[in-house]
Amino acid sequence: MAGALRHDFVRTLRTKSVLVSMAVIIVLSLGLVPLVKLATNPVPVSSGGTVVAEYYSGGLYHFLAYSYNTYGQPVSGTPVNVTFFGPGAPPSSTASTNSSGYAAWTVGGGLPSNSFSFLVTASGNELVEGTFSPSPEPGEVGFIAGDILSLVQDPSNSSRSDVLFAYIGSNGTVPSMYRIYYSYGSSSSFTQINESEMSFLGMPNSYATVFKLPQAPAGTTTTQIGAFDVNGTAVASSTYSYQVVGGPSTPPTPQQLFTSFTSSILSLVIPLMAILVAFNTYGKDRATGVLESVLARPVTRLGLGVTRYLSSLLSISVAIIISLAAMEAISQALIGKILAPEFVLYTFAALVVEAATFVGLTMLISHLLKSAGAIEWVAVGLWIVLDFFWSVIILFGALALGVEIGSGNYLGVTIDLGFLNPAQYYGLVGEYLNGVSITSNGGGSIPISPATYGLTPLTLTVAAVLWVVVPLAGFLYLARRRD
Repeated sequence: MAGALRHDFVRTLRTKSVLVSMAVIIVLSLGLVPLVKLATNPVPVSSGGTVVAEYYSGGLYHFLAYSYNTYGQPVSGTPVNVTFFGPGAPPSSTASTNSSGYAAWTVGGGLPSNSFSFLVTASGNELVEGTFSPSPEPGEVGFIAGDILSLVQDPSNSSRSDVLFAYIGSNGTVPSMYRIYYSYGSSSSFTQINESEMSFLGMPNSYATVFKLPQAPAGTTTTQIGAFDVNGTAVASSTYSYQVVGGPSTPPTPQQLFTSFTSSILSLVIPLMAILVAFNTYGKDRATGVLESVLARPVTRLGLGVTRYLSSLLSISVAIIISLAAMEAISQALIGKILAPEFVLYTFAALVVEAATFVGLTMLISHLLKSAGAIEWVAVGLWIVLDFFWSVIILFGALALGVEIGSGNYLGVTIDLGFLNPAQYYGLVGEYLNGVSITSNGGGSIPISPATYGLTPLTLTVAAVLWVVVPLAGFLYLARRRD
C-alpha cells in the first residue's frame, strides 16, 4: 500500500492540473501585497476639488482657480462662480478652467475698503461663503476657497498618497517662498503643527504643486501637512485621520485581510482544484476503462480507490502549504511578523477539509455516471452552485420567509445553511476566527460572539468529519461493490 501510495502521489503531483493550480495559487497570493499595504498604511485621499484665491491690485479684483482630480491632476472645463452681495460690491463673475486646470480672471468695481458678502461655487457646488474684507495691503491674498493643502492619491501606487499645495503669492506670483512639511503619527489626537517637529517635503514651483510623500510606517493613524513662510509662520495646515466618521476607527487587521482573501479566493480555487485532480487521477480513468488495466495488477478495487484518494488529497495539501508559505512571506516582508499559529492551523485544516470533500464527491460521482464528460460537468456544476450561487439561494430563501436582510436572524440562517455546504466551510472558520457582527439601526456594527450562532470548535470539527467521511465512505463502498 505504501509503495502504491508513493507512486500515485508522485504521479499526481506531476500532472498538469496540479502544477497549473499551484501556479495559479501563487499568482493569486501575490494579490495580497497591495491589499496588505492598504491595510497597514491606509490612505485617506481627496476625491478632487477646486481652490480659488483672490487678491486686489490696480483697482481690480484678481482671481485664480485650480481644479483637480483625486490624483491632484488638472481638470478642465470646471465652471467657477464668484458672487458678491452688498452695497458697492463688484459684479459677479464666472470662468472655466483650461486644459492646465487653471482659470484666471479679473473683475473691476467696488472699493477695497468695503466689506462684502460672497459665495464661491465650482460646478454648482458651494466651496465657501462669508464676509470678504479686502486686503489691508494691495497685492495680498484676500480669501481662499477650497483646501490649500490636500492629500491626493499617488497615480503610480494605490497604497501611497501625495500632497497637493495650491496657493498664490503676493500680487499673484508663484508661491515659491513657502515650505511644505509633513509628519506621521500613531495617535488620534490632533496637535498644533510645528515646523521644527516636522519633516521637510519641498517648495512649490507652480500655483499647484504635487509633492511625493514617503511611505507611511506601519501603525500610522494620522498625517499632518503644513505650509510655512520664511519666518516659520504656518500659512496653512491639514490633519488627516484614518478614522471613518460614524464608523469603526480602525482598518481591517492583516489577519482579517488574510482570512478574507482565503475565504473569497483560496476557498474558491481549492475545491475546483480538488475536482480537476480527482477527475484526472480517477474519474477519467474509470470512465475510459484505464482502471481495469491497473486492476489487472495485484491491487484491490478498495486499495486502488484509497491510494488514488490519498494521493489526490496529499497533492492538494502541498498546494495549500505553498499558499500558506506565500502568505507567511508576505506577512514577514510587509508587517514584520509571522501569522498567528491559530490562523495557520485553522486555515490549513479548513482548506484540507474542503479539498477532501470535493475529492470524495468527484470520485463518488465517477461511480454514478459513465461518461467522462458527464462526470466532469456534474462535478464542476456542483461547485458552481455551491460556491457562486449559494448566497443568492440564501437571499431568495430569506426574502421568501420574510427574514430581514442584515438582521441577526439573517446572519443565523446564513451560518446554519453554511454547515450544509462544504464550499462554505472556510467561511465558517473565518467567522469563528474574526467574529461576527450585525448592522445596527444607526448604521454601525454590533459584534456578536460566534458561539451565539453555534460556531464553536466542536461544531466545526463535527461538520468537518461529516463532510470528509460521508462522501469518502460512499465512494469506497461503490468502488468495492460496483464495476
